[in-house]
Amino acid sequence: MIEIRDGKFKQTSKPLKTKTDVPSEAVRKYHKQNLDLAKERIESVSLDERDYSSITMAINPAKLGKAKKMISEFKQKLCKELESGEAEEVYTFAAQLFPISARKKKFK
Repeated sequence: MIEIRDGKFKQTSKPLKTKTDVPSEAVRKYHKQNLDLAKERIESVSLDERDYSSITMAINPAKLGKAKKMISEFKQKLCKELESGEAEEVYTFAAQLFPISARKKKFK
């Protein structure tokens, strides 16, 4: 998907996209790997080269669909902005939105 040509990163294929809201062991494994890497990089990458932030809020679960759509739109805008111009580094952007209160439903 990415190769180095003449000392620069070049994308060799279109970005991979998966369907949303479809349970998948492969997708869960990918996200777990990203979380593990994020834990490692919080110690080894300087503040000026990374951004970690979070917010905890009380919400209406009926608005989750709208929240997911807003997150998706933001990711696309961010990707378009950061991929413009000469690529010198490969970054991962990951965002998580999940309940920390007691769950009423069973997880699939």
